[in-house]
Amino acid sequence: MKIRDTLDLLLLSAIWGSGFLLISIALQSFPPIWVALVRVIIGSAFLWAVLLIKRCSLPPLRLLGWLLLAALFNNAIPFVFFAIGERTVPSSTAAVINATSPIWALLLSLSFMRQKSESRTILGVALGFFGVILIVYSHGANSAAVSSIQSYAIGVLFIALASAGYAASTVLAKAKLADLDPIGLATTQLSLASFMILPAPCSARALSTSRQARS
Repeated sequence: MKIRDTLDLLLLSAIWGSGFLLISIALQSFPPIWVALVRVIIGSAFLWAVLLIKRCSLPPLRLLGWLLLAALFNNAIPFVFFAIGERTVPSSTAAVINATSPIWALLLSLSFMRQKSESRTILGVALGFFGVILIVYSHGANSAAVSSIQSYAIGVLFIALASAGYAASTVLAKAKLADLDPIGLATTQLSLASFMILPAPCSARALSTSRQARS
């Protein structure tokens, strides 16, 4: 690996990892669903600007069904589930659990795309899962109070499902959305995810207003 590749990998890891810390900070002021909604709206607005400046192409309309699934599994579900999970799970632990995404992707590829598995691949998957479980268990045992063990476990489950969602979207994109413009694909996914998440906070706000009016 070249030095530039190593630096790019470190920069990407820092940017990706900081997202979990920012989610934890945002949760101090906003409910999880609003944190997810703000993320997709800001992300889609930025990507629309990039798409228009670079004149990138959007995916064809005939792929709308697959695009909806990709937006659901790669953005809507993970963004909401990460925010819910980080209410009780530290951001550092959430980042470690998110590292299982490539493992989930490999397992899904082996299951649905009929890729052949080697013994060393199976060993690597087992070691990866064992390492994540060990870290999650140690963090829970050291930092979580007895009364919050259950909430910690539920938070871990939400984050694990979010990571699996990333993996499912990766496998889906590889099978059905290959050779598309990456900027156009990402813009479409985040925009569709915005419309998926938007009804939830609007409904919650309407329900809260209705209750206040009755009281």
